[in-house]
Amino acid sequence: MNRLIVGIIFLFAFGLSVFFGLPYVDKVLVYESPSFPKTVDAVIVLEGGIGQRVTEGVALLEKTEASYLIMTGGAYFHTTSPRLMGQFAKRLSNNLPEILYEENSLSTYDHPINLMPIFNHYNIRSFIVVTSQYHTARTKAVFDAYFKGQKNDFEVYIHGASDGIDYSRWWKDHEMKQRVGIELLKRIYYFLN
Repeated sequence: MNRLIVGIIFLFAFGLSVFFGLPYVDKVLVYESPSFPKTVDAVIVLEGGIGQRVTEGVALLEKTEASYLIMTGGAYFHTTSPRLMGQFAKRLSNNLPEILYEENSLSTYDHPINLMPIFNHYNIRSFIVVTSQYHTARTKAVFDAYFKGQKNDFEVYIHGASDGIDYSRWWKDHEMKQRVGIELLKRIYYFLN
């Protein structure tokens, strides 16, 4: 019952803050790690978007030395999204590190859980997670919560790919309203669970 009351209060306060802070919604949804080291063990691209995440992940590899490029997501018809993402990455660059595939994640919660066996097998302890800008704050919250409970130290960096949202006027466009609205609801859901 207490969780329900806290949730209702949170929704009300959150709704007011969104209504009065329409141009500032990016402060709630968008997070960017302040800086990245020159060398990390892996660049991880989360499933989603229409190619911007993979494009940004490949571009990031040109700026950062990484031993692995990891594609993570779930099934897609007779293949998986990570396999399709890997094929697209290979078309973007001939100079990729080894590509690893995590193919069982169906939600943001699943990614760190399903990536952990890969991390342990390949001794990956530092990585940059690439996702859409509007998804970065939730991704950071999920990865922070998961890795806080791990015994080994991990260096986790979050990087946002272009999401096509103009945060200074997102409420004036149907597509942007839809993406922002759904992400705000997911932030609330993840906060309450």
